Amino acid sequence: MKLSSIALSGILFLGVANVAMPVPSAYARPSTYNDGVNALTDELWWQLRPEMRGSKIDNGDSLFIREWQAIRRVVRANSTSFSGGYCFDGYSAYFNGDLDKVADAIFYVRYPAFRGQPIRRDEQGAARAWSEIRLRLRSPNGATSC
Repeated sequence: MKLSSIALSGILFLGVANVAMPVPSAYARPSTYNDGVNALTDELWWQLRPEMRGSKIDNGDSLFIREWQAIRRVVRANSTSFSGGYCFDGYSAYFNGDLDKVADAIFYVRYPAFRGQPIRRDEQGAARAWSEIRLRLRSPNGATSC
């Protein structure tokens, strides 16, 4: 994979900088709100793409980039301050969003023809695709404190 790729830490390299960014671990303590948003986005994306854990998205992988960005939009819209730290099983204290919203965002990236409309009962293939996405996302409602 190239260094001129989108780092899972949320930094988009456009070939201008070739600086390797450390990938935050699920137990890293973010220094800013954006670090927390990015760490949670990384974790949710890795749940969907476990084979990519710890890797960067190559800038040629437009589907992966769009998926990560869609998750980040949902996380950012549904999270509060990450100033208390970040720990994987405790991120529900900071992310007050519904994982169904994350599944919706990913589904519409993968199947743009469905954007803006609910899945109808007769569209069983689409419903199955959405369910498969949703089943990969772990509930962030752990009781672990940070």
